[in-house]
Amino acid sequence: MLSRALVAFALSFTPLALGQALQAPPPENLLKNPSFEEPGIQGKVPAAQGGNPAKADEAKTNWSDFQVHKLDKAGEGKLTLGLTSEFARTGKQSMFVELDKVSGVNRRSHLMSDIVPVKPANTYRVSIWGRTDKKHPLTLDQRLLMMRVECEFFTPDTENQSGETENRTIMVPGNSKRIFFVSNQWTEYITAVRAPRSAGWMKVTFRWDTGREKGVTDGTIYFDDASVSLIPGGESLIPVDESDVAKPEPDESEAETTDTPVTPGTPSAPPKKQ
Repeated sequence: MLSRALVAFALSFTPLALGQALQAPPPENLLKNPSFEEPGIQGKVPAAQGGNPAKADEAKTNWSDFQVHKLDKAGEGKLTLGLTSEFARTGKQSMFVELDKVSGVNRRSHLMSDIVPVKPANTYRVSIWGRTDKKHPLTLDQRLLMMRVECEFFTPDTENQSGETENRTIMVPGNSKRIFFVSNQWTEYITAVRAPRSAGWMKVTFRWDTGREKGVTDGTIYFDDASVSLIPGGESLIPVDESDVAKPEPDESEAETTDTPVTPGTPSAPPKKQ
């Protein structure tokens, strides 16, 4: 009986058991409301009528802006953003981009996050799942829709932009070599960005644009389960020097007592902390 107990005890320390015990939890998703469950809606609801994740309770979301840039012009079709309970990869809702025979050029729309905290010189995974509508698909035999993922970085005091804005672009639903977004399954678009050595915050924007090319874009695509997470082991091998990180500028009362003139930072559109 004792020998059996000893064998069981020894097996508990096999590499498999140790691997299971030491397996790290999945990285934290820095986005709140990534699955677009807030606000709760029924059916297909345009952003202007309440289907807007940026209008949910701030405690439940850190999406800050969700809009079409220009009003539709007569005879140029209609571009609509919103939320739907008709399709979802997880949960009960997803967001949609719907183009109804849009012929206007540079028709733009976007979904923007608040700033989220990042570690300087670390790498982050940015992703979102997409799926075209089976009855109203975006196809290759028309003017394609462009999706751009934009990552802006800010200094720890949020007063200044840090480094260059990172941009990634994919054509929707894909190209002649590969149709990326299809109607019979969800596909995850993934990219990775490195935070600058002076960064403390990042803002992520998903943009959809018809571009300058003339033509007609007609179809609907759904998106769900957006994610921004730290890639473990993706930090810079060069230690971050604290002197590289921008420090907050002194206020006016402090500036009056300093011997060296102080040039205040120039903020890029004031970001919000989550």
